[in-house]
Amino acid sequence: MSPTGGPKDETPPKLVSSIPADKSLNFKGKSVELVFDEKVKIAGLKNELIITPTYYGEYDFKQEKYGLIIEFEDPFDDSTTYNLNFREAIQDVTESNPAENLKIAFSTWGYLDSLSISGSIYDLLTEIPVSQYLVGIYDKYDTLSPLNGPPLYFSKTNDFGYYSMENIRPGLYDVYSFEDKNDNLTLESKSESYGFMPDPILLDYTNNESSFGVTNLDLTELEIQSARQNGQYYEVKASKYITDYEIKTPSTDSILYSKYAADHKGIILFNTFDFADSLELHITVQDSLYTTITDTLYISYRESQRQKDEFRLSVKSAMIHKENKKFEAELEFTKPVTHVTFDSLFIEWDSLRTTNFDTTNIIFGKNRTTLKIESNVTMLDIDSLNSNNKTPILSLKDAAFLSLENDSSINRNQNISIFEDSKLGIISGSIRLEDISYFVQLIDESNKIIRSEYNTQDYLFEDLLPGTYRLRLLLDDNNDGIWHPGNLNVNQPPERVFFYVSEEGNSELILRANWELIDINVNSLLKTVEIPELESEQVPDSNR
Repeated sequence: MSPTGGPKDETPPKLVSSIPADKSLNFKGKSVELVFDEKVKIAGLKNELIITPTYYGEYDFKQEKYGLIIEFEDPFDDSTTYNLNFREAIQDVTESNPAENLKIAFSTWGYLDSLSISGSIYDLLTEIPVSQYLVGIYDKYDTLSPLNGPPLYFSKTNDFGYYSMENIRPGLYDVYSFEDKNDNLTLESKSESYGFMPDPILLDYTNNESSFGVTNLDLTELEIQSARQNGQYYEVKASKYITDYEIKTPSTDSILYSKYAADHKGIILFNTFDFADSLELHITVQDSLYTTITDTLYISYRESQRQKDEFRLSVKSAMIHKENKKFEAELEFTKPVTHVTFDSLFIEWDSLRTTNFDTTNIIFGKNRTTLKIESNVTMLDIDSLNSNNKTPILSLKDAAFLSLENDSSINRNQNISIFEDSKLGIISGSIRLEDISYFVQLIDESNKIIRSEYNTQDYLFEDLLPGTYRLRLLLDDNNDGIWHPGNLNVNQPPERVFFYVSEEGNSELILRANWELIDINVNSLLKTVEIPELESEQVPDSNR
């Protein structure tokens, strides 16, 4: 601790000497010794110290009053330049100030490799820099990859997403980045985001820059693992998260209802035919890599004493736009709905006035587990909002909905939100890109997609709440109407992502109530992510 009343110690430890000295040649030792100008402590050396190229042996260290000694179990490889980056492992004992830019480079022969690579790593779909991601380079002619072994050289990104590697030997390298949550230098794609450069980089006698985005995609093989009855239902389990599925049956008189399993790693099939029957099904499932597999199943149901699952509904949204005189609502159900009792479904304005719906006002989603309600409301209804302070209610009476298992929904009243359209805003503009297909998307501060259109040259996003937005373009490079996130297994990069940036370099669109942001135009594609140009005192260690 600093002396009472004294200034806070903000001076980091400085390296006084080291064995070997930085940039030493012909080093044959098995220990490294560092001495500093003040008392130091060691903070997580095994996690903080990065040795490149990768050292596969074990090592231990001994704390000294003014430094430390690291003892390596195996000798260093011949004819190799090593770089030891200590990052924040060495700190002073008073305020835990880490030694700045603490690196030791040495060679085990008469030449010191001096090539380097640097860049920025960011989330591909948000362009937010990612921190503490491993960035590794692999010999192009080796069989190692992030999925089966450690990189030859690696670093980690700092808080700005920036990384750098130094003292690299000339060669042709593949460049990857991944989260490495468990610090095993190997990608676990089920739980770790990753990205890569689709083409190898030649490091010769110039410094190189490599920046790219990362995404979270499970690379494991898609399989249908099991299909069996579970209580009243039949469950088809997949090996991973599925994004879409299709079920076909040769039987023309069979009506089959299904839904996603709660974890999206399977399908729940409901029993809609006699127990004695056996039904042939052709099931196709798709994962986030757009890989599809099809399997043929024969399913039958046995009587079960287990209770059916509960039938529940939830109201995701219910709102009225006053100026446009529109009502919209979204409902979600735990089972497919087969019947709607319209007399039990209405807007209650007050004790005397209601608005009822009919079949023209409702749209069921896939598998009939979601429902949209859209209806016009009258000027008289709007006037009633202005004349009293009562909040209108979406009234869902008992048995308003009936599930395929003959469950009845229970009474539910949902307050309806009122939107003053005069307080909403508009964002519009044009996209002028030759011979490029794209999705133009408006995303909010939480990176949620608010609006999305395909190949719209002149877009108009209306009825927007005040807030901060960004305009994103997902390029459909192969013109198939789908944005593909890439597939590392076949070295297929993601299709490109770009964000609108103003002439002043700002990507944020700040929309106020009753405002219009017009001429938000895109006429060329420019990346907004760049290596940050920061003063040395802001980023004392480029690998921190």
